[in-house]
Amino acid sequence: MITPEQQATKCPFQLGRLAFDVVNCEEELGRELAMFLPRSSAASADLIVDAQSSGLNSVLDVLNYVYKQHTGVMWLGGASVVTPNGKKVLLFGRGHNGKSTTMLALAFGYNWKVVSEDITLIDMESDEILNFAAPFAVRIKTLDLLSELIPPEIISETGDNQWIALGPHNYGRNITALFDIVIYFDANLNFDSLRCTQMSGVDCLKALLPSSNLMKIPGAMSKIEQYLGEAAFYQFSAGTVQERVQALIELVQ
Repeated sequence: MITPEQQATKCPFQLGRLAFDVVNCEEELGRELAMFLPRSSAASADLIVDAQSSGLNSVLDVLNYVYKQHTGVMWLGGASVVTPNGKKVLLFGRGHNGKSTTMLALAFGYNWKVVSEDITLIDMESDEILNFAAPFAVRIKTLDLLSELIPPEIISETGDNQWIALGPHNYGRNITALFDIVIYFDANLNFDSLRCTQMSGVDCLKALLPSSNLMKIPGAMSKIEQYLGEAAFYQFSAGTVQERVQALIELVQ
């Protein structure tokens, strides 16, 4: 059991706007959190999470708990990444459409930095994307596709999930919420190779609405128009990982 006294000797974890410690957790969970979660530069935690009383038994439990502490922020069901030349890219779409696999390939193979891995949180007061560097939860099939890029020592199996720590691929700080490129990964698999189609901002926003809280927060619609106002929009259908990666690299030049 990781006690409060043991945790107090370490820097707190940092996800989004919270520096936090997890206490009274099993030693295995404590080791996994230390392996996968980034540390804060803050000297003390904003929040002390008691794993026993909060019913937190896994990394996923902790991530969901911390997500829920981010009330009043805009959330988008997608990942935010920064290219080596500084462009901000939003990747979104429903699960199992290749978004996470593509992002992993870009991060580990081409030095793109991850601001947020699965859900993008935006503070509408500061107009910043919050750096929420959660580890990747991936399937075996995804690991097989990326076996040449991802070293096995940073992978851990916990329950039904394979976890991959971001490590140096974490962007490491918040960033202004003005996107340069937005990619919608759709579920259309009726093509033999990648189909990349330019979208209008209106069509892209329609696709984004169901996987967001934009309709639930006052002022969010005008804010998202501001954040996407200078962006170019594309739809990716089908394609291999390498096709998607190469298309994205060309788009951000």
